[in-house]
Amino acid sequence: MAYQISLAASAQRHWHDGRHLLEAKRAQAAGYHFGFAAECAIKSILYKHNIPRHPDRREDPYWAHFPDLRTILIRDGKGRLSQRLYELIAKGSFMQEWDTDIRYAVDGSVGEERASRWRDQANEVIGLVFY
Repeated sequence: MAYQISLAASAQRHWHDGRHLLEAKRAQAAGYHFGFAAECAIKSILYKHNIPRHPDRREDPYWAHFPDLRTILIRDGKGRLSQRLYELIAKGSFMQEWDTDIRYAVDGSVGEERASRWRDQANEVIGLVFY
């Protein structure tokens, strides 16, 4: 079954799910959703500005996850991304320590402080989608 894609809507959905999980004191699950919210928002911006796909899937930002997504965009994005987006992702703290492997981590590996930081960073990049 093929699904209709909406990266912007996905970013908002993951962010809201993360917020509800954080309020329920489930920081690790919340943090996982905030990372995907940030990824979806960034990919939505790339798509909106016609940033081309890379022929090598390992270098294609549309397939990448943090931290690789951030690395690819810092390396290749200057001058191609909006100044605001580039400055946001270039910060050393942007989505620092987020990784899809969180889904396999022992409970309690992500605390409320870290999840809250990811929430705020994801919210900031989502704001750029609708800017």
